[in-house]
Amino acid sequence: MEIFNVTILEPGGSRSYHGAGVWALVARGSYVYAVNHGAGTTGTLTVLNVSNPSSVTVAATRSLGGSTGVDICLSGDGNYAYVSNYGANGQVWNVSNPAAPTLAATLGQTHNGCSVSGSYLYTIDRNGSLFRIYDISNPASPVLKSTVTQTGGADNLTVSGDYAFIPTTNDDKVYVWNVSNKTSPSLVGSTPFVGDPANNYMCRWMSMIVMPISEAPAFRYSITLLSAAPTPPRSPIMTLIRSMRTRF
Repeated sequence: MEIFNVTILEPGGSRSYHGAGVWALVARGSYVYAVNHGAGTTGTLTVLNVSNPSSVTVAATRSLGGSTGVDICLSGDGNYAYVSNYGANGQVWNVSNPAAPTLAATLGQTHNGCSVSGSYLYTIDRNGSLFRIYDISNPASPVLKSTVTQTGGADNLTVSGDYAFIPTTNDDKVYVWNVSNKTSPSLVGSTPFVGDPANNYMCRWMSMIVMPISEAPAFRYSITLLSAAPTPPRSPIMTLIRSMRTRF
């Protein structure tokens, strides 16, 4: 992981943290929360203190209990971290004290990607092809509200307003769900993007930037797809796959 001064980016203007396979991270205030895939079943949750960006320190490291972390998101108040584990149940961590995270709960379902919007947690389970919505009004105890099938093989998702955007590997599309009704989300449609069929990682390990477009009423959202460089997976070198506008 590297931290850049985006005001003036110059040689030597970055600092690195080298963890054992950092697959996802999220920042809040003076802290960065990262999940490390590790080797086999040695995944960890690592909290970095970035109050001094030129001297990043490790505030805490916790084992994921034999799971391999692949995604992480935070509750609205920043006191809880939701961790997606590959092939294992999701976890809820109390990070109100960043120097001493504690495991608050374990979800009864697996998921590979997560996103928080308001009082709801949205997850995607690639292995089961399932998209789920949880009520996290009580952040330490998510309540499952709905489960629907998401085809195409998905590892992550982004939620903006009343819509969830889910990129898929197998059919190179972004699926759009209307999630205004949390107990019964409905599929609005899908839009294709240009992937790299010869390289699964280019299509699979994706990040999305979704932004509403208020000045262009014909198009409601702008979707930018970024993919990690293929070797190794989740490399910090990102490649723009496609930027599009959609009417969804």
